[in-house]
Amino acid sequence: MCEQSDADDDTTTTTATATASDGNTNADTDPPDTLTPCPRCQTPVTTVSAIGPTDAIAGPCGCRVAPGLLARKREERRKRRNRRERRHNRSQQDQHNQHDQRDQRD
Repeated sequence: MCEQSDADDDTTTTTATATASDGNTNADTDPPDTLTPCPRCQTPVTTVSAIGPTDAIAGPCGCRVAPGLLARKREERRKRRNRRERRHNRSQQDQHNQHDQRDQRD
């Protein structure tokens, strides 16, 4: 069971805001706006501690979650970002090719 008090919600919001204003650009750390929400209480999850083969505790909320929660979500975000980058690169390549074709006609 996941119970949240108003004080915990305020603390979480303050921590996320403070982290965002720090300007931390470490590539291994996700920015607070992309933190995975807890599937039970929607609090941004910063850590997951395994307590068994099928259970883990999400932090800071304390809800029980699947052990691979953060790794799966992080991988999903990376795949989405890579797809967007490939599409963007392809569209730039297409624009470049169109200019080359026009030059060859002239």
